[in-house]
Amino acid sequence: MTVEDFKRDMKQELKDFRATFERDFCKELRDIRGSLEFYGQSFDDIKGSIDSVLKENADLRKQNEALLQDCNALRAKQKELEARLVGIEQYSRHSNIEVKGIPVGCDDKPYQLMIQIGKAVRMELTENNLEACHRVPAANKTADKNIVAQFTSRKKRDELLHMARKKRLTWSDLGIDSAMPVYVNEHLCPSQKKMLGAAIARKKEVRWKYVWVSNGKIYARRDDACPGLLIASRNDLLKLS
Repeated sequence: MTVEDFKRDMKQELKDFRATFERDFCKELRDIRGSLEFYGQSFDDIKGSIDSVLKENADLRKQNEALLQDCNALRAKQKELEARLVGIEQYSRHSNIEVKGIPVGCDDKPYQLMIQIGKAVRMELTENNLEACHRVPAANKTADKNIVAQFTSRKKRDELLHMARKKRLTWSDLGIDSAMPVYVNEHLCPSQKKMLGAAIARKKEVRWKYVWVSNGKIYARRDDACPGLLIASRNDLLKLS
């Protein structure tokens, strides 16, 4: 082989190598470009999905906030209506008293017992002062039924309440040989009775001195030097601390 033949063969090999390299490189470049386009499209799709999810999430957050506001408004309205209902129920009892602690006798006569209570506190009381008077079921079924009396005059009712609280009545004031106490109180509606029980329990827990009822409303006081606190809701009980 001559030098010229060798040079010619080398040129041909280089030419073939270059053609093969360019062909393979172009193919790989096309494949890479195709992959980049695919991933670019996939990225756009993913980004679009994320944007859609973020928008839906923002919309749901707004809806949730609106629902929360509606819920709070409904809860406030419910509390308002409950308070109004309690007020109406309590107002219907504004001329009533409830007497606790008098045993049920065989010849039980609530009207006569009320007249005896009037005499015991040195107050003139007749059946004409009473619109109605009867026993009512007690929360404890084994306990004696309380007596509820409705007065024809709220002034007369308040007078009896005042006198009875000063007297501290017992069975002996009604002709029964016993020092068991008799309690004469305002007639509270069921929800107010529950609130009073909760207030008394809270008073004992935090060692406040007073819990009392006036005109159907419940009050508490830490001691003689502190002002009275109106207990109108369960939240007010937390103020006893």
